[in-house]
Amino acid sequence: MDDSIVAFLRMERPDNRGRMVSDIWNYSNEDLESTHDYIQWIFPLFERSAHSPSAPILTTNLAERIVADEVCNYSLNRSLSIMRSFYGKESLWAKPNNHNLLRITRILKSSALLLGKVPSMKFYDFIMQRCNELGFKPSSTAVDFWNEAMSAELAQYQVKNC
Repeated sequence: MDDSIVAFLRMERPDNRGRMVSDIWNYSNEDLESTHDYIQWIFPLFERSAHSPSAPILTTNLAERIVADEVCNYSLNRSLSIMRSFYGKESLWAKPNNHNLLRITRILKSSALLLGKVPSMKFYDFIMQRCNELGFKPSSTAVDFWNEAMSAELAQYQVKNC
């Protein structure tokens, strides 16, 4: 079993580009915006990313290990805080068809799966408040994706993904 995502979140091993999770936490806002292959590492999912096909894919076993691990939980919460800060300071993302709208979907889904509903819902509320502050109305499709992402539960993968 490839446990690279667990080791990465535990701050024991770098990602496929040699970055430790702490390196990503230290990215500038410009780096967070312009680098496109880190989000799959700090917010893993069960689905392969079309934009970063070499990023790890969760299995039920890996997800359960992440959920049960305090260091992994710290890393996920820290990453969530970093992205909240980014979206709170930057405004270029708040426009139709921006790639950050997909990132937000990933963040919401990964946090719902691995941290629980409350952190995911708090991030959603923050994003919606920020959109309001910026005068940006996300498309109903984006909001539908975000709502669906927040409803993700690890239990739904128990049978599908062994």
